[in-house]
Amino acid sequence: MAANVRNYMTEGRDIMILGSSSVDKTVEIAEELKKRVPGVEIRVGRDMGTSAETLRLLPEAGQIILVEERGISKYGEIQNQVEVIRSLDKAIVGCIVL
Repeated sequence: MAANVRNYMTEGRDIMILGSSSVDKTVEIAEELKKRVPGVEIRVGRDMGTSAETLRLLPEAGQIILVEERGISKYGEIQNQVEVIRSLDKAIVGCIVL
């Protein structure tokens, strides 16, 4: 994932990690990514379906990484997240499925 982040960053040096996975798991992934891609600001968002704060911060994000969990994340919810991200002209640089 770190290699993809370095290769596909398009604007700025900031990334928002969000999805239907638990916040603890998303934070853990963000911390590991910070170690592997120095100089990049990484913010952790929550599930867009339940977090108004994430929706408010999303337009300010440069790139997006989705974090989803097998057996927890629903296809329709993921599709809705992708549609919202695309409507804001944001690049999804990766998706992590746990």
